[in-house]
Amino acid sequence: MIDTALSAPDHGGLRPWRIIQVADSGRQRLAAAFVEAKRRRTPDAPQAILARERDKALHAPTLLVVCARPRGDRPDIPAYEQLIAVGAAVQNLLLAAHALGYGASLLSGEKARDPLIRACLGLALDEILIGFLSIGSIATPSPPRPPQHADAFFSVWGDTAAPAVATDGKDSAPGSSTGRGDDATNPSLPPAR
Repeated sequence: MIDTALSAPDHGGLRPWRIIQVADSGRQRLAAAFVEAKRRRTPDAPQAILARERDKALHAPTLLVVCARPRGDRPDIPAYEQLIAVGAAVQNLLLAAHALGYGASLLSGEKARDPLIRACLGLALDEILIGFLSIGSIATPSPPRPPQHADAFFSVWGDTAAPAVATDGKDSAPGSSTGRGDDATNPSLPPAR
């Protein structure tokens, strides 16, 4: 599965990520760090919440830590492009796990930004903890996500009939479109759903 991450789209082939597999022997230590970090952030956290934090390090048979390591030595490849490459690598891992019949989930949130967790994992100062990728059997399938309307996220550029929206939020010169229904003007693309 790690090979799928290595084949992710990656401008410049920088591989600006590091993937750490948490060994079985390290799970209890990471679980204790999860609980302690939660206690520090929420001193009055109930035991049930602390138990759930502990379980996040112990439950899945495979636990990977995904870190981004944007490189500053390539000004032609800005950090945001490198972070997109990390996202593509994570998506490839998720798709590979599902294709093999496993469940996989990326957890991030406060833990990913917590200095105690970062120290526990021995992360370098220039590493961004993206999240924890849990992989295992699917105990209970997740409910399907509600459908989204593609026209809210998709537009067609170049339609001179509609004004473009400038970055300041004001209308600008023609040449772009908001895309609402404009997909029918480009026969090379399937209609937005």
